Amino acid sequence: MDDRWIIPGSTRTRPPGEFVSVADPNESVTVTVRVRSKHASPPLPGHLLRDEFAAAYGAGEGDLERVDAFASENGLHVVERDAARRTVRLEGTVAQMSAAFGVSLGTYALGTTTFRGRTGTISLPSSLTNVVEGVFGLDTRPQARPRSRVAVHAETSFTPPQVAALYDFPTGVDGSGETLAILELGGGYSASDFSAYCKQLGVPEPSVAVVTVDGATNSPGTDPDSDTEVMLDVEVAGTIAHGARIVVYFAPNTDQGFIDVVTTAVHDTTYA
Repeated sequence: MDDRWIIPGSTRTRPPGEFVSVADPNESVTVTVRVRSKHASPPLPGHLLRDEFAAAYGAGEGDLERVDAFASENGLHVVERDAARRTVRLEGTVAQMSAAFGVSLGTYALGTTTFRGRTGTISLPSSLTNVVEGVFGLDTRPQARPRSRVAVHAETSFTPPQVAALYDFPTGVDGSGETLAILELGGGYSASDFSAYCKQLGVPEPSVAVVTVDGATNSPGTDPDSDTEVMLDVEVAGTIAHGARIVVYFAPNTDQGFIDVVTTAVHDTTYA
């Protein structure tokens, strides 16, 4: 067996919450493998077109092929590979993933949330030394939590346009011709509530598109705390820059969801 290479920064401490059981070996798992850039220290030129960026900063075909070979040797299925995003998505069972990446996976409970967790490091065959920057999705512990607070008694309140005026947001600028991407890890917003809010402020209702990442959807009502932040994000952006197209990307609240939603938005050829 080849010597194993430990991915730098892959160490995880024991997840929060209560250990429930060893993860079901037959459970299906999808991970995102992040591959290095083809240039270790690429130059920083001016504005790049999308194809130019992929050519200069994307993953090398040789590195992607190494990950493909690793997947084949371990019985993992390549779901997607994207040179520009420098990612390869692999699918397999808990048993296959544990053997391939040298990890032990367990099921944990934290409040009403149940998730898959691990401790220790992720290792790969020496043939992938320095090729892989990270593997995301083995551990699904929550990564973010809402920070908003609702004031029960507020002496003064401001609408988003009023706040914009206080910060000298340019008058006559409504974001026309631009696209605003909003990234959300959980929660959702009500389209009818947003429409009513715009009407109440006398602001034209902007176009809002929703993009699903890793199966996450616009799901208002499942997490009220997260809903508050999502709704606030959409209302602030939509009423100040109502001429812009608003695109809301929803992803799971995991490390995989975080990296996938960022790369999806950055490399989105449909809206950006």
